Amino acid sequence: MKKILATFMVIFACSLFLVGCTNERSIDQSISEITTIYFKGEDENGQAQASISVGERDEPYNIDGVHHKNVDFSLINIDFGQKISDEQLSGKIIVNSVESELTLYFNPLSNSYMGDLGYKLNDNDSVIIVIGQNEIVFENISKDFAVNYSKALEIGKENLKSEIVKMTKDGDFKGECYLKILSSNSNMKELFWAFTLVGQDGESYNVVISVSDENIVYKQ
Repeated sequence: MKKILATFMVIFACSLFLVGCTNERSIDQSISEITTIYFKGEDENGQAQASISVGERDEPYNIDGVHHKNVDFSLINIDFGQKISDEQLSGKIIVNSVESELTLYFNPLSNSYMGDLGYKLNDNDSVIIVIGQNEIVFENISKDFAVNYSKALEIGKENLKSEIVKMTKDGDFKGECYLKILSSNSNMKELFWAFTLVGQDGESYNVVISVSDENIVYKQ
């Protein structure tokens, strides 16, 4: 009897473990955008402030609670500190001494110019962007984050645990997740992780986490 009971307990424990892992994998497989590396740059005068967010995102990119498949990205964002009338700017990007043409497009929502390289930059890449007279040198500042992307993802999921449960049906997460870097000001000095859940019924939940510590600065 004791042997049968022990066997049953082992089977029960294993089944709980498998259910937990399946649910966890379902959430992780529904990440429609995640930034893993973050470069910051500025020109010699400190007027042009720039960033490059590196990671993976959903294709097609629709914030609708439905995850498809992820593709690599390196999203460039440059604020020249003044209004420029051009809808797009052409220049060049130099990665590890290899030069390529670059086109950036104006985003009226952020009043900055943006463009995607379509691939992932690496941790130790040397990156320089030249637009007209502006030469912007970048460095990977995410290396120095006290809270890296995997820790931020863990904190976000923990703080939205009940919401994740509500959006999970029959062991399947009915939504998608986003983990991005946010800046509180134009000079990009104060940075945060933003973890977001979006459900298929239109509901959304957010947790904003400081990159300097594990402090939750906003939750809704």
